[in-house]
Amino acid sequence: MKKYILYIGCILLLGSSSCQKEDELTPSGADQDYFLPENSENSQEADLRRDFYEATGVRIIFSNILRIKNEDTIKVDYLYNFAVNYSYKHVSEDYESLEEKQLAVNFLENNILNRIGKIGSPYSIYPLKKLQYTDYYGVVYDVEIINSLKTTAICLGDINALSETEKRAFVNNILSEYIGNKLLSNYREMLDDFFAVSTEKFYEDWSYMYPTFTETDQINGFVDVPDNWDPITRKFDVTTFLKYMLQTSEEDFRATYGSYDKIIQKMEILNTLLKEEFEINIY
Repeated sequence: MKKYILYIGCILLLGSSSCQKEDELTPSGADQDYFLPENSENSQEADLRRDFYEATGVRIIFSNILRIKNEDTIKVDYLYNFAVNYSYKHVSEDYESLEEKQLAVNFLENNILNRIGKIGSPYSIYPLKKLQYTDYYGVVYDVEIINSLKTTAICLGDINALSETEKRAFVNNILSEYIGNKLLSNYREMLDDFFAVSTEKFYEDWSYMYPTFTETDQINGFVDVPDNWDPITRKFDVTTFLKYMLQTSEEDFRATYGSYDKIIQKMEILNTLLKEEFEINIY
């Protein structure tokens, strides 16, 4: 045993002395942010991306292929956390013209990022002209937002073609999905009181699936239920509540759901949480 301990001690001693003779190692390229244009890039698009970052603290990319150095690239897998089977066919389209990119940047800054309070900005945003997936049955679905670790993909489409009413509805959809995802990912315990209002058995239980919305669901504290026989998830509940709150005034919300104590209670809990903790004022 003494020989074994002595042997280990000698190895540690030799390792220590050899480390002292070497220079301190640092990872190569650790200070490089691939989501920002290189300093050597002088294009108008590079300037647009830098200006957006300086104004918002959020990086913006116009392609999921990012250049590391010279011809070396990496791919941003923004579908990584997307709850859709990878075998589905995904179709996306990037913005091409500088004018389209400028319009996207202005819309994001003036309609989305200015309304998320202190809940936390995305690391980067990837605005897209088209984002769709096709399921096994050939049904095509438009996707508005995908929250992933490094980037938030938002399909703005031809934003100028939308009416003011359509723009407001689109913004509400994006905000409800983004804020709801942030709450569940980073502040889950803050939602305990909200979820406790409705009976726990309803959440993510395949034995409680609804193809239609009935008054029973409203009595239980839900403003809507999923389509296609999907279970009620906590994410669905939070994001749907946010969407309904964002699209109507407090007076109209209370007039619509005043007969359902649990819905009003959940609205008040969520509204107070957002206002006091994150400075997001809905009502």
